Amino acid sequence: MENTKYSIGQLLWYLWRDIPSYVYILIKLCSVNYWKRYRNLPAATKDVLLVLGNGPSIKDDMPQIIETSGDASIYCVNHFADSEYFEILKPDFYGFLDPYFWESNVGEEYERRRSESLRNLKEKTSWPLYVFIPDFAKIEVFNELANNENIRLIVYNYLHRNLQNEWIFLRLLRKSILMPKAINVVHHSVFNGMMMGFNRIDVYGIDASIYRSLETDPITNEVFNVHKHFYGINRTRIHFCGDTSRCLSMEECLGNETSIFKGYRVLASLSRLMRIETVNMCSNSMVDTMPRPIACSPLPELANYESTTT
Repeated sequence: MENTKYSIGQLLWYLWRDIPSYVYILIKLCSVNYWKRYRNLPAATKDVLLVLGNGPSIKDDMPQIIETSGDASIYCVNHFADSEYFEILKPDFYGFLDPYFWESNVGEEYERRRSESLRNLKEKTSWPLYVFIPDFAKIEVFNELANNENIRLIVYNYLHRNLQNEWIFLRLLRKSILMPKAINVVHHSVFNGMMMGFNRIDVYGIDASIYRSLETDPITNEVFNVHKHFYGINRTRIHFCGDTSRCLSMEECLGNETSIFKGYRVLASLSRLMRIETVNMCSNSMVDTMPRPIACSPLPELANYESTTT
């Protein structure tokens, strides 16, 4: 957290541990391409941004999203263009981060789904839309989107290092020199919203409950994900960046989930540092570090427990 107290010994140790990262950052800052893209973001035109993640709770929360969308900008991600709500909400921003959207060694199903989403994005968008892509993506995959005069591609810098000193890390994030780790597209969506200048960011669809649906095959030891997403229900092997020849182990899956929760904690700390109100509006979320709306009530069983102990 940003108010963590360090002893002199800890500071010296963290500085020593972080020296390779500082050297790497300085080298990247010397890149001409880095500064061409530095703060290459549109400015916020409204006070509030709605960020729509992939979680299944989006379907339940959609009436509230539609009700509040008139006074806010909207940032959606991944396959949202396949949804009927894409043309209803007419989002202002769209984000991609998962490498399976541009890598060539992906399975047929991954390739079919990404082709469908990119086609829908190109054909359905009849309003101004910024599409955000990290600079490590294969940009040529998205060039066809630019044939739609309403779509503008924004290639943003991705520079991340796991600094031991979080006080310094948060301040490098605030200056947009570093970015959150590329582990979850919602992290980057919220961060880009902060850098664009929104005063409040309401986040939906961050259920972060995939670990509840992990299963290990009792014979092959393969890990499966039996999950509900906004786009449907399926049982799938968990592949590395869409590469069907590389399946993740349970250790890797849970490690990724830990990184996702850490990312939300870092964003919550950054929002406090920048005095931006970032709220978890998801009706069914396991994220416990991002503030909830004041109007939220406790879970029914918790409310009953409290009533019987007072």
